[in-house]
Order: sequence, then structure tokens, then C-alpha cells
Amino acid sequence: MSEQSPEEPFIRASALPMLNKCPCFESGPPGPPAIRGTIQHKRLEAALKTTIFNDVGLWAKEKVAVKWAYDWVIANTSPRRKSEMKLAPIGEDISMMRNMIFDVIDEGDDVVHVIDYKGGLPHGYEPQMAAYAVVGMRHFKKDKAKSTLIYGKTQTEDSCEYTMEEAQAVIQPIIQRVCAEDKKPSVCDFCDWCKKYPCSAHERSIKGDPRIIAKIFGNKK
Repeated sequence: MSEQSPEEPFIRASALPMLNKCPCFESGPPGPPAIRGTIQHKRLEAALKTTIFNDVGLWAKEKVAVKWAYDWVIANTSPRRKSEMKLAPIGEDISMMRNMIFDVIDEGDDVVHVIDYKGGLPHGYEPQMAAYAVVGMRHFKKDKAKSTLIYGKTQTEDSCEYTMEEAQAVIQPIIQRVCAEDKKPSVCDFCDWCKKYPCSAHERSIKGDPRIIAKIFGNKK
């Protein structure tokens, strides 16, 4: 893949939770959990488009997780819902963000409902959902958005309602830090997911507290 020019959108909504911890984060190659998550997403997408649940390729626990998510979406959204809908960011303030693909988006009379499926455990996904809320509100011309994370593994949900101002208050500070010319990396719990790992932030940590960085390097294969 060719190097991206500064004019091209370069921030993925799904990376905002990581960028919130480190403005220099860059996703590395997908590991086994990410690959399994993609398979689960494909099965959920197919079921929502056909109304037929096909569990081919899913492991036993994944079948239970995705079936629960499918049933949850059917029970909590309207027939107008769309799955795997791609929307482009609208507005100069988020022009640096890439197109977003919504697992499920449902337009109500006064609110747009965006839903994202996670195959793992809760991990600070609010910035991602706030970005989805901004784009959903602008595309459907709504003043409010409801963002819901559904966790198949635990069969739980986490919802948050936003106005445009509230959603922007979550994502804009992150975008500003990422776009800053003097940004510096930070050691965080997403380091193992970053293709730059280890970086200069780890060198600073070694000088400051060897026990912290020893723990991080100890988790690196």
C-alpha cells in the first residue's frame, strides 16, 4: 500500500480508543482475536440482511454470541435498520477521518441509533461510538444519537445518548492531539496492538521506571 498523503483521511473511528491513549498509535497486523472478530461480524451481517442465521465458520461459543447479538438487534431496532452501511464524514472538523462502516444504523423519528458488535470484552470504546454518533446525526439530520455497544461474549449492552455538542466534546480533543505536529507517543495498554511497538515512549519508561516497561516487554512475543 502506498504511503498516505497528508490530504487523505487517515483517522479510523475504530482507532480512536487507542489514539485517545497514544496519539501516535498505528494498527499492526490483525491478531487471532481480530480475525475471529471479523468472522463473527460477517455472520452477523449476513443474518441481518437475509434474516437467516448461518453459523458456518463460527466456534461453539461464537455461535452463541452472534446469535444473541442477532436476536438483540432484531428486538431493539426497527425494520428500517441498515447493516454494514458505509458513510463518509461530513464537515471540515472531521475531514481527516476515513469513511465509517456501521454494523447497524437505525433511523428513528428524533434520533439515530448506531450499534456496534464486539466479540471481546469492554475496552473503552466511547470515542469510536461518539464518532459514529457525529456522522450518523449529520447524515440523517438528527439532533440526537444513541450509540450502543453489544458484547456477544458477555451478552451485555452499553448505551449512551449524545447531542452533537456532547459527541464532539469526546472526539475533537483526540483529533487535535493526533494532528498536532509536536505529538509524542505514550506507553499504554494498547501498545501490543501498535505496529510501532516498541517506540521512544518505552525508552523513556525504561529510564523512569524499569518495572513498568519490563512488564510490557514481558508480554511481547
